[in-house]
Amino acid sequence: MASTSNFADPSEDNGTIIQGQYAIICKQGGEQIRSMRILPKQNLLIEKLKVNTDALIGQPFGLFEINSGIPAPISFAKLLADGTVDIDAQVENSSTEAPQYAPSSDQAALNDAQARQKYSEEEIDEMKRKGASASELVAKLVEGSQTFHNRTEYAKSKYIRKKARKHSDRIFVLRPTVRLLCESYYKKDADRIGNLRWDQLGLILQLAGVHSGKRVVMFEQSCGILASAVLERLGGRGSMIYLHRGLQAQGIPCVQAMNFSSQVMGTLHSLRIDTLLNDGIPREDREIPPGMPKQETSDSIVSENLLNQRDEEKEEESTVMINIEKRAERSSQQRMAYAQLCNGYDALLISTRTVDPVSLLEFLYESLRPCGTVVIYSPNQQSMVLAQSWLRAKGAVNIQIQEQMFRIHQVLPQRTHPLMSQMVVGGCIVSAIKVVGPPPVPQASHTA
Repeated sequence: MASTSNFADPSEDNGTIIQGQYAIICKQGGEQIRSMRILPKQNLLIEKLKVNTDALIGQPFGLFEINSGIPAPISFAKLLADGTVDIDAQVENSSTEAPQYAPSSDQAALNDAQARQKYSEEEIDEMKRKGASASELVAKLVEGSQTFHNRTEYAKSKYIRKKARKHSDRIFVLRPTVRLLCESYYKKDADRIGNLRWDQLGLILQLAGVHSGKRVVMFEQSCGILASAVLERLGGRGSMIYLHRGLQAQGIPCVQAMNFSSQVMGTLHSLRIDTLLNDGIPREDREIPPGMPKQETSDSIVSENLLNQRDEEKEEESTVMINIEKRAERSSQQRMAYAQLCNGYDALLISTRTVDPVSLLEFLYESLRPCGTVVIYSPNQQSMVLAQSWLRAKGAVNIQIQEQMFRIHQVLPQRTHPLMSQMVVGGCIVSAIKVVGPPPVPQASHTA
């Protein structure tokens, strides 16, 4: 199970940025969303904007303005006084006539965009170093553009928004949420989470009926996004058995990024697939440390014999004791998680990229309670068809296989259309409900 030492209790959460915890950082009007741990003496680079995170610690979540790399919180009064709306105001107050600017012979070799702009990149960088705000930069760029006043009103607005987004000196530092984490990973590397979109994540939770007090078993290959969503829904009540490969549950950075409290993390119980395949016998119980008699497996006997057989220094002996305690703790956690699984659970969630879901169903479906739900997600359609056929053969009902289409639309007056460049790929979802038929009725014997 993941360590809870880096998570704060709800009593300590006062809405401020705490050192050592995670936050979502994005540039105002930008496209990049980053999840990062706030540590002192750390420099962050997001869309060519440098940020020193020392000044963020202790500040409330919200909007910050960057001045020479130092973030400062922006109040609501400041937004009303000189917010982004001032960009349009400054443009309107600028010269209404196109500037008279004739490019020289040297500038003829530049591209068209540079030739139509009076200010060079060096001059823009110099204005930034002198502390010019984003609204002032955009007003200067509009003033120096030869073609701005020949554009349509829609093209003018689009030009202003584009330049404001590029030269924005403001960032959002937000509290981590499941939707923001899913959006961040989807935009950065969708293959890593199996192309799982945030709308499909919501559908999975709805089909599974996850709520407080539920008992859920899960296997996922989506960086812990699905596990984070389930833990948030449980809210510290119920339990979630997390199946994983390897000695410990790894590859779930989203669970750590959510800053869950110790109460919420207490509902997470990790279970190795190796333990499941060996009828609940943990690897620690099967692998006896060297030099130990196999018939003695209790923790006290193991530690006593190890210390008697080895005549080493006290530091080495303490190291051995620590390793024995860790092995005993892992073994106890594995046995407890397997016992909970055998007692039955309410929902089975599988999010896989490379593992055949049918191989998981063969070991987990029997412990699912009657009327329990099964929800499987995968970008591989062939494996989903096989899982659907397997569930139908087991007598499950309400079997559905679906693939959602999702496109972001730009909504403007008389100009509503899908964005021209966007990623819409996703995976398939198979859902079903387990039912148990009545026992067979014995047929009465007929005598002649």
